[in-house]
Amino acid sequence: MREVITGRSVLSMPKKLGGFRLRYGRACNTGFASIGIHPVVAEILDHAIAVGTQIKLDVPGKASTVAFVDSIDTPIVRLVNGNVVKIKDTAHGISLKPHIAKILHLGDILISYGDFLENNAELIPTGYVEEFWAQELQDKISKYEPNDTELLSYVSKVPDLDEAFRISLNFGIGLHPHYLYYWDQVTIEEFEKILKPTKFDPDLIIYPMDTKDVLEKLGVPHEVAGNTLLLKGVEAKVFFYLLFRKQIQLEKDLSVPQIITKSSGIKIPNKFSTSIGVRVGRPEKAALRKMKPPVHTLFPVGNKGGASRDLLKAAKQPNFYCNIYNRFCKKCNIPSISIACPKCNTKTSTIFICNKCRDELETDYCTKCKSRAHGHSYRSFPLKDLLYAAQEKTGFRAQEPFKGVKELINQDRVPEPLEKGLIRQSLGLNVFKDGTIRFDTTNAPLSHFKPSWIGTTPEKLVELGYTHDTNGNPLQNSNQLVELRVQDVIIPKECGDSLVFVCQYIDRELTKLFGRQPFYNVKNTDDLVGHLIIGLAPHTSVGIVGRIIGYTNTQVCLGTAVWHSAKRRDADGDADSIMLLMDSLLNFSRLFLSDRIGGLMDAPLLVQPIVIPQEVQRQAHNFEVVKAYPLSFFEATLRREKASEIKDVEILKSRLETERQFLGHDFTHMTSTLTTSKSRSAYSTLGSLLEKLDMQIRTADIINAVDPSEVVSMVMTTHLLPDIMGNLRAYSGQSFRCTTCGASYRRVPLVGKCLDCGNRLIQTMTRPSVQKYLKLARRMLNKYTISPYLRGRVLSLLDELELVFGKEENSQSILTDFA
Repeated sequence: MREVITGRSVLSMPKKLGGFRLRYGRACNTGFASIGIHPVVAEILDHAIAVGTQIKLDVPGKASTVAFVDSIDTPIVRLVNGNVVKIKDTAHGISLKPHIAKILHLGDILISYGDFLENNAELIPTGYVEEFWAQELQDKISKYEPNDTELLSYVSKVPDLDEAFRISLNFGIGLHPHYLYYWDQVTIEEFEKILKPTKFDPDLIIYPMDTKDVLEKLGVPHEVAGNTLLLKGVEAKVFFYLLFRKQIQLEKDLSVPQIITKSSGIKIPNKFSTSIGVRVGRPEKAALRKMKPPVHTLFPVGNKGGASRDLLKAAKQPNFYCNIYNRFCKKCNIPSISIACPKCNTKTSTIFICNKCRDELETDYCTKCKSRAHGHSYRSFPLKDLLYAAQEKTGFRAQEPFKGVKELINQDRVPEPLEKGLIRQSLGLNVFKDGTIRFDTTNAPLSHFKPSWIGTTPEKLVELGYTHDTNGNPLQNSNQLVELRVQDVIIPKECGDSLVFVCQYIDRELTKLFGRQPFYNVKNTDDLVGHLIIGLAPHTSVGIVGRIIGYTNTQVCLGTAVWHSAKRRDADGDADSIMLLMDSLLNFSRLFLSDRIGGLMDAPLLVQPIVIPQEVQRQAHNFEVVKAYPLSFFEATLRREKASEIKDVEILKSRLETERQFLGHDFTHMTSTLTTSKSRSAYSTLGSLLEKLDMQIRTADIINAVDPSEVVSMVMTTHLLPDIMGNLRAYSGQSFRCTTCGASYRRVPLVGKCLDCGNRLIQTMTRPSVQKYLKLARRMLNKYTISPYLRGRVLSLLDELELVFGKEENSQSILTDFA
């Protein structure tokens, strides 16, 4: 929790009442390093988080991604008028949003048992949640009333208050969590204050204003009326029956829940578990993968193309030279980049040149010098003719700038056919270093879905093999729940839109370049459903085949835990690449890759067509597949047992090498939505760092479990100060860059200008880049309470900056300086 980056909000402090309460369980879109939060939290926090946003947790001790689950506990808020309200659902929260002054309790955070097991963590005692109550009730019914259908119905629905009291008294189990407050978090002295209302009866209880802090701590909804506080309806009945039907005797050696239990005869368990520390990490991501700078084709342009590396500009040069593959047509005596000569269609030959004697050879070994010969050289190349021929062949005219690379990085300096670049430019696409076009997107797990969530009709899904829902009924409408197949994926709508253009690129390539029939014939994203893709994780070399079955308005690629694990990744916020299978088979070449260490990473050298669960990363084997946690599990958490000691929660590992490893997986918590009203978090959409910081501070201000001054101190310690100091060091050892050709110099040449093109040189580090966070640091220093030590560090650094650059005169103020 100490490493807070500017603009990335802190949502909950560890072990602080009002933060996210730990709740054990898994929804269809959580587990596998993905946690569940109620979607209304994102709405009332101005979308500080979105689906796929990475968050850092203190428990079970690693990063996770955000998913939204609307069946868990909602926040409790204080409004501007002082009223305290428990938000009912997302629509209710959105209507209350303009009137919220403070979020007193954030609600639940849903973390799966499998994540505790994966981290070999100790289980934290659970709060008394609905699932715990339901398991206790089922246990009692099976012993005493096995045929009582009315009682059994309360396992899946909330009883009214009178029924909840009756069940608790008759069976000796806790009061239903819907009617519990955080009694375990108030002291005896605070409890004594709420035993003295000015009026009490079953329909209305009136308190003086000095009890407001205690009521807010308890999480009790109430109204403010002048100088009094009113409890009405259910809240009044709960307080009346628990506290005021008979005189309560305060015993110092008992906790508040024990005192209430002893007095009322109704068991009051602890509702609170622990507050999970949560801060935002990397934002969610869904974007085309591009080289820096983006290029249309892998063809070397050197310095002749200018700063934009424009092949059209380079082709206008009288003599174009580049370091390129030595491939020639012996019949036409012209250089070529193709296996077949474009003029006579005969096979071209490679000429190897010895580095020592410079002899031209037919093999890559010089017997005279006993050394290796290279198949590339720096030589004259007819770029203009080649470009003209490519335009004639494809029918597409190159537009400025038609971008190539400065130098090829592969061992033999093998370029791409220019025709591919022309077709890409005509569709607004760019190429990656291995010849493919990729879309990067954050990982997220999904085990079940509804057709309405993914925009695919039931009829289309039936064609793809989804004939029945999870209950075994024929798939006929969009609201039936369906289990996701192991290698099927649901991709972002933006990704689908981009892949439509990639399909068109491949079809044009097949017809224009290879003289074949088009393969995809895709006009829109609906046509893309059912086609195959490759998922590839960074730093790996094996692509995993998947099938597109639909789209969501998110920035994540939804797939099964097994499919993500086959890529050797989990879903803790990392982004993997998606590419069309045909693109990889047609355009990827190992010859394009660097011969340096690591050059073969992040490339589909191998493609795995079938995923076998026992062969994937072990983390997916810890994925639980149960419909409900047993009573013994909740009791084990109260004893703080290690997750590895639990034997009665079924995980995927127990099903390996059986048919049930693929289908028949269950989950404990339902959700009616996968996303919120916005697909991107505020960090991704806000522009300046100042806007992001303001959002970060506003978020800390509105959440009761977060201290804004502590957040500011963490931001300054982990981000602003190291950044300023790092930029100051970089300034002292900076280089110089040519404004025209981009050549870099460690020192300014004696002639004072670029040696290649004669144009002027500029600094790579300037005073504004070093001092970009200076005003921000000063503003935070003056506005927030910061420790004397940290204040001294900031002031000494500001003095050092003035020594280096001198005092800034007449610096322009910005509006936020007066905030």
